Amino acid sequence: LKRSRAQELRCVIDGKLLGAPVLSPYGHVFEEDTLKQWLTTCGSVCPITGKPLREEDCRADVTTQQKVLDWVKAARASYKIKKEERRRLRQAEMAEQEDPV
Repeated sequence: LKRSRAQELRCVIDGKLLGAPVLSPYGHVFEEDTLKQWLTTCGSVCPITGKPLREEDCRADVTTQQKVLDWVKAARASYKIKKEERRRLRQAEMAEQEDPV
């Protein structure tokens, strides 16, 4: 899985994987709770553009949410495959040590 793909699925404010992504009218995707905190702390301004932004200006981004879910599923599957490969390799090494040729 490409790391750049994972980067685009992270909140630009805190870098965490998006769980409840929202799309700003300027086309930027944020984690909903992180954006709420930003707006409360820093005022009604977009953290990327500096333009005015209110929570109600943003909408849930279900397309990005699905991409995150797909990425997580693929990452888990890849992890399981690699884990199984390492297990088989260890078994083969152990068998080789027990029964040298």
